Amino acid sequence: MDEHFRRAPLARNPPVLLALLGVWNRNFLGAPSHAVLPYDDHLARFPAYLQQLEMESNASRCAAAANRSSAPRAP
Repeated sequence: MDEHFRRAPLARNPPVLLALLGVWNRNFLGAPSHAVLPYDDHLARFPAYLQQLEMESNASRCAAAANRSSAPRAP
């Protein structure tokens, strides 16, 4: 997937398209959240992991006050 992300044209690049959809849903449609739904029992804790990862990423931007953006970055 990493190689595909690097080499595929943007119009046929699922990681890029999903990221752009996330930006569109948050910034233009005002969606306050998104869902991650595991399709297998082995992935049951994956949404909690992603939630923690996103919370830590959002908190780290507070430390870099000089680089703050006025646009929301995540729901």
